[in-house]
Amino acid sequence: THTAVRTPTAKLIKYLDHDDWTEVVDLAADPFELKNLAADPKHAELRKTLEAEHVRLVKELDYKVPANVPKPGAVAPVAVKNGYVLDYD
Repeated sequence: THTAVRTPTAKLIKYLDHDDWTEVVDLAADPFELKNLAADPKHAELRKTLEAEHVRLVKELDYKVPANVPKPGAVAPVAVKNGYVLDYD
């Protein structure tokens, strides 16, 4: 449910239906990816460049979200085994 674009010095991570979760990381300055620069105005040009490359690759590769990914608002699946409940919501 997420896609990414990586260069030798930067990375953009996009999460399906959660634009506010977008991550931009300067890998040269932050190799451990501790600081998200997506909302930082000083890195707006980096984000713009990575977003454009993401769009280009999605089109070039004809990427589609897999059909088995739950749609927004769908009831999350629940698995019960040996008395344990695993809720994917």
